Amino acid sequence: MLRNYIITALRNLVRNRLYASLNIAGLAVGFAAALLIALFVRDEFSYDCAFRQSRAGVPAQDGPDSRTCRAGVKRLDQCGC
Repeated sequence: MLRNYIITALRNLVRNRLYASLNIAGLAVGFAAALLIALFVRDEFSYDCAFRQSRAGVPAQDGPDSRTCRAGVKRLDQCGC
């Protein structure tokens, strides 16, 4: 069954070369864009992690609930990276 699908796909690639090449190029551009976005997001999060580790001893807020900041985020010394 898989062999029939492969043969059909190859026939369609040969018959419709222009559309097949456009589809393959679009897929490659989409994968490249997704990879670049993922690398950018990973890089942006790495700065936040390094900042947290450098300020590990400084409390974010002293108040009645000193475990969280105003926005409900954990204090810097309690955030794990």
